[in-house]
Amino acid sequence: MRKNYLIINLLALMGIAAAIASCRNAAPAQNDDAPCQLDYNPADPQLELLHPKSFYMLGKNDCEVSSKQFDLSGFGTYKGKKICIADKLWTTDIYYFDTTSNGEFLLSICAKGLDSTSSKCDIEAVDTYNDRLVVSAEIENQIYIQNDKGEFELLPADFTKVESDLSKWGASNAGIEGFAIDSQNNTIYFAKERDPRRLFSYDITKNEFHTDFDDVIKGDDGNISDMQFLDGKLYILDRANCLVVRLDVNTKEMTQYSFRQYSNNGKEHIYTAKFGMAEALLVTDDAIFIGFDNNNDPVSKYGEEIGLKPGSKSPSIFVFKRPQGF
Repeated sequence: MRKNYLIINLLALMGIAAAIASCRNAAPAQNDDAPCQLDYNPADPQLELLHPKSFYMLGKNDCEVSSKQFDLSGFGTYKGKKICIADKLWTTDIYYFDTTSNGEFLLSICAKGLDSTSSKCDIEAVDTYNDRLVVSAEIENQIYIQNDKGEFELLPADFTKVESDLSKWGASNAGIEGFAIDSQNNTIYFAKERDPRRLFSYDITKNEFHTDFDDVIKGDDGNISDMQFLDGKLYILDRANCLVVRLDVNTKEMTQYSFRQYSNNGKEHIYTAKFGMAEALLVTDDAIFIGFDNNNDPVSKYGEEIGLKPGSKSPSIFVFKRPQGF
């Protein structure tokens, strides 16, 4: 009898262990702070770190960033160098960033940004159009591009052409969170973040919007926090579902990889925030950079487990191997 009792207990413990393991790798619900789901799809491919310690936290810089809250908001490249921005009102500048061998990333000034006196100057994304920097201000749903003097001026992109009531976007902080530029074809791909999320294209030369992606990216299943255009493909950062999605803009075929285990374990995020923090995406020849905006929240116990500095309130960058063919 005692032998049967032990066997029953052992099977129960095995079931609990399996549930915990599944929870750590579970597919996210529509909201990333939802409880861990046990309907994990093992067919979902996972991104792997470029090397065991390829994650970096903001280090001390010569510029004023070191003494202020810097929330990563978007990545890009400019003249062959990696750049980033933050969505805090104290700076709308664009920064170069580099990772170091001691687990830090450091910033240096790339270009002066917008006039940040406006309380609505919420800079969310950065890219380049024919070597000119372009940034987005989400709350006011405005896009700015550098002129010949290096100053930013408003791009005449009227988003009421795709949404009649833009007040809903700004009020819920759910406007243009990411964009990506195809300079060769004079096209900008814009992403409305959420509630609902949308993807549409804009012809720079004709000042025309096209909504031919509404049948691909739509609804409330996830949100879009950053994008990049590369070789005819859009790379989309889905913060809520912890995915990097590749969308062929011609065939509309999609492929996706998950980074869930480096964002949360189903119950706790890598920072103590109650929602996903993946804000910035950069794809290079051999790597995928994902930047986490910690919103001044400290590293959580789970963040410590995967190697982040205990108690730190610094943002972080994780560098993954770019899968072959992705």
